[in-house]
Amino acid sequence: MVTNAPSTPPNLLELRPQMATEVLNEAVDPAVGHMARLMARFQDCQPPDVRLADNIQTAIVPPGQLLAVCRFLSDDPHMRYSFLAELNAVDHLERADRFDITYILHSFDHNSRLRLKTRVGGEDPTVPSVAPLWPAASWHEREIFDLFGVKFSGHPDLRRLFLPEDWEGYPLRRDEAQGEEPVSFTEDEAGRERGGPVLHRTN
Repeated sequence: MVTNAPSTPPNLLELRPQMATEVLNEAVDPAVGHMARLMARFQDCQPPDVRLADNIQTAIVPPGQLLAVCRFLSDDPHMRYSFLAELNAVDHLERADRFDITYILHSFDHNSRLRLKTRVGGEDPTVPSVAPLWPAASWHEREIFDLFGVKFSGHPDLRRLFLPEDWEGYPLRRDEAQGEEPVSFTEDEAGRERGGPVLHRTN
């Protein structure tokens, strides 16, 4: 009578180097596997062009898929990214889709983090609000709207956060005029130069 020998887990050193690296990475950081699930489900998502120094798993997400991707990461029982750790914006003026909106999500179940980036531009840059999923996002989205002029569709109360409602412009845009302090020099009777700042806003 022939019996099969009990199976044993493969020795990682005998696997192909790439496979061994993937298995080890996922064992150390569950976010590696979570990112693979995300990329398989949403194939329009892409990895970043460069490797980021903090090694947080990152995906570039089309604006039209942002809310679906966030809901998938939040609700999937194998991931549960239930906490929005960070939400910020950067203006890359040289690009057509000039604004990077970045979300860092945390899973308490796995003690892991993911980063999502979505890019928008044009005359009326707009992305979906994630406040329905993470209510704390409401304040961050208002700050970005106030300072960068990016709108968040579906936000429950999108208005300026720091600046008055009648303020013109968005001060953190890279093409926004900045204030300056030109100095006007004069000479007194002894021929000594004296100067004082003249404050004004440039256009």
